[in-house]
Amino acid sequence: MMHRRYRQISRCRWVRTGRRLRSLAPRRRARRRPWDGSEADEPLVQLPGVGEDGSEAADEPLVQLPGAPQGPPNLDEVTELRRSRMALPMASKKAKEVANTVMEFVLRLRTEGFHVGRIHSDQGNEFAGEFKRWAKQRGIYLTKTPGDDPSGNGRAEVAVKAFKNQIRRTLREAEEDSKWWPWALRYVNEVNRCVRMETKPEWPRFLQEVRVRKRTWNKDDLSTRVEKVRYLCPSVENHGHWVVKDGERPRLTRYVLTRR
Repeated sequence: MMHRRYRQISRCRWVRTGRRLRSLAPRRRARRRPWDGSEADEPLVQLPGVGEDGSEAADEPLVQLPGAPQGPPNLDEVTELRRSRMALPMASKKAKEVANTVMEFVLRLRTEGFHVGRIHSDQGNEFAGEFKRWAKQRGIYLTKTPGDDPSGNGRAEVAVKAFKNQIRRTLREAEEDSKWWPWALRYVNEVNRCVRMETKPEWPRFLQEVRVRKRTWNKDDLSTRVEKVRYLCPSVENHGHWVVKDGERPRLTRYVLTRR
């Protein structure tokens, strides 16, 4: 009669270890069938570029997807270079005035979606001191041209020459003298902004006669509420336009009326 905690199996011996039983019988290993040279049941994977007999296969033409670029990208495709010009009139060349003007440039470029990480200038004193501290506080890297190389910043000199030519054409078209050059420069700068943003200018010509709403505070006045003024330039930050009336200072207005 067997004990209740043991069980006998043919060709196997059980050993008690605590409350569990562990078998000491040797495990059977699966015997490998010797290869008889016959093909396997599953099909073999054909590698690309290798024939069925193991030799190199002929190069097959690749399928060109529609719209896919052909070959590796070149430098122009990897880095898109765009040149844009900006200019504003300044009262002086002091460091504070220069820093305020460059600050306006940087703010405008950032609002348009551009990143400013480097500014290149000449060895002028206006680009040191306060201007240098302002650039470092905003993480902008400053580089300068050598002192004995006046043509090192030739791109800026070409831009200044181009702006002067545009100002002359604008004043000649308006049939005015050079006293209006600061406002003509602002007008040309907005035109260059449209070129940079790939939009079309939708405002009148420089010093063109337009109609605006008259400013009046008399409720009982039944006279016309429109007056004739001359157009100066658009004001992006104020969402309006600069106009001027003969004998008065330039002012801002929201809407202008022109003749088609």
